[in-house]
Amino acid sequence: PTRTAGGIASIPESQGNNGLRLYIPQASWEPMLFGPINESVRQANLADLRSGSLPDLDLEVRVWICSGTKPVHGFVLTKVKGRDSAIYLGLVPGTSYFVKNPANGTRQLYDLWADLTKQEILSLPDASQLRGAITENTGESYVFETNSEGVYRTYRYTSQVARKSKETEQVRTIVSLLCAQFGIAQLQSLESDAGN
Repeated sequence: PTRTAGGIASIPESQGNNGLRLYIPQASWEPMLFGPINESVRQANLADLRSGSLPDLDLEVRVWICSGTKPVHGFVLTKVKGRDSAIYLGLVPGTSYFVKNPANGTRQLYDLWADLTKQEILSLPDASQLRGAITENTGESYVFETNSEGVYRTYRYTSQVARKSKETEQVRTIVSLLCAQFGIAQLQSLESDAGN
């Protein structure tokens, strides 16, 4: 089976562990970036999101920032038994991961989830699926992983895009929301090489 959405190309579905349905783009970035991402997951003592379904109504979203010059770092957001949590994982070179809690406290996580859901964080397509997309492995990459309702998805956008779209604007907003929530400097913006 494949997943389709409007004019967006489909991604083949495969079956993972414990009945988890996997939607993983057949794109060159996936094996290239998941080597360092999986190493970061291991160092931070996180579970592999592809390893199985989460309990009903639970979900987890990870947003990884990958650059050829810096260690992988990112955000981990979870809903477990109705409780929201979020952390930023950074890495000091030569040491282990450090965890940063939201600058605004956990009280505002409900609002953050609402804003991220409005930007379709759980359903955005991979950039390679967009009509007229020109995908390059340059700039900073934003790799998203989601595990919700028995479905694992991953998708990627880069800071350098050939053509702006609704989806690249949504990713820009997601990154800005997360940076603001954690009080960290804005990451590279999604800028168009082709102009506006």
